[in-house]
Amino acid sequence: MLPLIPFPSFSEPLAQSLVGEWTCQPKNGDAAFTWVVSDNLPGGWLIGEGYEDNSLSSVETWSFNSEGQLMERRQFASNGAFIQLSVVERSEETLSSHGELTRRDGESIPVQHFLRRINANQIEATWEVDEGSGWIVVADEVCMHRER
Repeated sequence: MLPLIPFPSFSEPLAQSLVGEWTCQPKNGDAAFTWVVSDNLPGGWLIGEGYEDNSLSSVETWSFNSEGQLMERRQFASNGAFIQLSVVERSEETLSSHGELTRRDGESIPVQHFLRRINANQIEATWEVDEGSGWIVVADEVCMHRER
């Protein structure tokens, strides 16, 4: 059996602040949803779960590199979509990720995701896709941290 190698502590400025329960409100007026992010393997993984109408609607994993920075995100949605993202830019307040969204029918399109911390209890999340005519926003949300 191989020995377990401990993961480093978080060095990603935004990572630890994502842990918790969030109420996310789309800016277009669609129904709010709950996003729960947990640190199931400290320094190794973040696990996210999305809930709409008290039903699980998505599951995601975030992995870290050897320096403790978020690197890869995989998300599975109840509509059959699968998203693969890689972090391409980061700062203390933002994470930008680019990748691919694969629909249930197998069609894949480019996708990008932007997270921006507004303050300790609020973040903005924007999703964009390019179906061949340039980037368009498909989701623009404000998420508020919920006290448990």
